[in-house]
Amino acid sequence: FSLIAFVSKSQLIITQYYEGAGTNKWIELTNVGGSTINMSSPQLKVGLWSITGSAGNINITGAPSQTFNLSGSINPGQTILLGNTANGTEVPYLTALSAYQANNAVIVFNGNDGIALLDNANVVLDAFGTGINAADVSYVRNTGINEQNASFAIGEWTAVPLATVQTATATESNRLGYYPVTAAPVCVEPTTQPTGLILNSTPNTITGNFTESSPAVDQYLVIRSTSPTLSASPVDGVVYTAGQSFAGGNVVGLFSGATFTDNNLSPSTLYYYYIFALNSEDCSSGPNYLSTGELAGSATTQALPACVTPAAATGLTLTAANNFVNGTFTGAAGNNRYLVVISTSPTLGASPSNAVVYTQGQAFGSGVVVSFNSAANFTATGLTTNTTYYLFVFSAAVECSGQPVYNGTSLNGSTTTTNTSTGIPNGYYSTADGLTCQPLKTALKNTISVANNIGYDGVWSAYQYTDIKPGTTNRIWDIYTDDNDPAIAETFNFTYGTNQCGNY
Repeated sequence: FSLIAFVSKSQLIITQYYEGAGTNKWIELTNVGGSTINMSSPQLKVGLWSITGSAGNINITGAPSQTFNLSGSINPGQTILLGNTANGTEVPYLTALSAYQANNAVIVFNGNDGIALLDNANVVLDAFGTGINAADVSYVRNTGINEQNASFAIGEWTAVPLATVQTATATESNRLGYYPVTAAPVCVEPTTQPTGLILNSTPNTITGNFTESSPAVDQYLVIRSTSPTLSASPVDGVVYTAGQSFAGGNVVGLFSGATFTDNNLSPSTLYYYYIFALNSEDCSSGPNYLSTGELAGSATTQALPACVTPAAATGLTLTAANNFVNGTFTGAAGNNRYLVVISTSPTLGASPSNAVVYTQGQAFGSGVVVSFNSAANFTATGLTTNTTYYLFVFSAAVECSGQPVYNGTSLNGSTTTTNTSTGIPNGYYSTADGLTCQPLKTALKNTISVANNIGYDGVWSAYQYTDIKPGTTNRIWDIYTDDNDPAIAETFNFTYGTNQCGNY
């Protein structure tokens, strides 16, 4: 690779696309930023949007057809190749082993198939090909492009005949595996700091507003401390991250505008803020801080108000299935949380203690804690069929002194779990009986619209009771490929194991 100079903003982009005969396919990636990129953390991927055949234009919409994870690290200015294990010698200076990574599910595109660099959630970061057909040709990213483009702009690319790529010399940008990173100017030190800091507080937050520097700068580094002075100034070339300890204080963050909010503060506490202007974008050797004459100010967070016993929640509605119970209720006014307890006894035999935070699964009187949060709904899972359960909902005041403070009178209700072959609550789909087409869609929408928002962990628990294929104990039912014919193997099967929430 050739590193003339590099911008200080880490950036991985697609710099060449090669669609040759058969499986001779290559994608080139280059780090045009100023720091090493760990492609595994946070995870980066490459995705394929496949269209049957080779006619038509590339269309990168919806979910990708296939993806694969990138691994390892890529240094500033470094170029890597992604290939197919069946790549031959169509490009004379390459073999299949020239690929930094090979993947035969993605690097198998035709000219009408889109390719994109993705983040861990499959959000497109940098795309190639939307609106064109790139069969039997190579596209090379123009030098000087230092930022990703999720939309694809044909003006950033040059179409190059395959023969030109195949005969390119070692220092030509058309050559696969070589991309000259365009020089960027050195980051200039700002000449002025921001002015006019105004701070406003609540018991747990401070919000700041100020007048931006003139001439304009790229960002502002905000530091919070409980000391009226800092023991050091920011160092050029060092990137500081939110929460990092610095000079006797902590970094609040880097901000592009004239406002910031600092959360999770202690009540009745004096905090000092220090704001430094900096330049860091599309330039080298940055960030470059103006490290003297910083904007400074202080504010004291408000005291917590005295807790007032909240009103009780009202209107508890329970819906039972075989192994779980959904509940909804109307919350009380104010900054409240709700402690939900489930028991097989109609008498709980305990009341919550003020200033105590209860956790899910914790024993409580004759029952167990289902949840303690601000939601006016809950799901109790792992229950026994044909069993009567009693639910108790206690409201609690928070964001006040001595929190949480509970209302000792609970909102109560009871229900009996079912024992049906489907596990679906009795009457759940009754409003859809006999309907077809649009009326059916509307009825189903209305049914699900009042369902609980149970969160990721709740979804994982619910899967184990709501989506199990009849006749199995732990197989998720894929209704889209199951033709209900035992003689024909299903296209997809999934047997759940441990909780995977947050580990995809």
